[in-house]
Formats: sequence, structure tokens, C-alpha cells
Amino acid sequence: MPVNGDLCGNCVSCFDALKESSPHLVHLLLNGDPMVTAEAQIQQVRAAVWSRGLWPGKRVVVLVGADRVRKGAIDGLLKTVEESAALTSFIFVAQRLHEIPAALRSRCVSITLKKADSRRPKAL
Repeated sequence: MPVNGDLCGNCVSCFDALKESSPHLVHLLLNGDPMVTAEAQIQQVRAAVWSRGLWPGKRVVVLVGADRVRKGAIDGLLKTVEESAALTSFIFVAQRLHEIPAALRSRCVSITLKKADSRRPKAL
């Protein structure tokens, strides 16, 4: 169980989180492959949302490359987001915010992160 917002490191949930294998956290990568159709993209997202298996509880889907969702997949993605809102939180990661359709952006909170310094961090 988390203690003061930190992982305890002793329970099954913490072990899963540390191994990035929690059934409640799903990472999807849309890499802009021209061979991947819009239908395949939305099927991948829907499978992540609705394949809950034996694990009850809320799910978090991290969609990296949200700015690469095909135009034909937008309606399906919006429907999936709306239908699963009670069960799923989405984190959309994008480099080009303007490429995400306004209908999807209007349902999101935008957080802009600065590019990490490529120089090696100094020791404390």
C-alpha cells in the first residue's frame, strides 16, 4: 500500500508498479507507422480499456503519440474515452498539441513539460 504517496515496496501492487506490469496501468505507443490503420489504432485502445480480466478497479491508459492518431480513429477514440470515463483515466502524451483534434483536447487538462536537459545532472 502507498505510504504518504510513496510506494511501500512490500505489497503486490508496489511490485507490479515497480516492474511496470500492473494490470491497472497500460502503456500504448502510436509511432505513426503508415501501415497501421485507424481501425487498428482504435482497436488497440479499446482492448486496453475493456480487457479488465480479473482485476477490478480503475485503469490508467497512457497513450504515447496521441498526436499521431489517424483521422479515421478520432471518433472511435472519443467514444471510448466517453464510455469508459468512470473506469479509466487517460494520459495523452504528444509532442505537437495542435495535432490533437479540438474535440479531444476539450476533454483534457493540458500540462506542458520542458524538454529535459541533455547534459548530465550534477551530483548533489
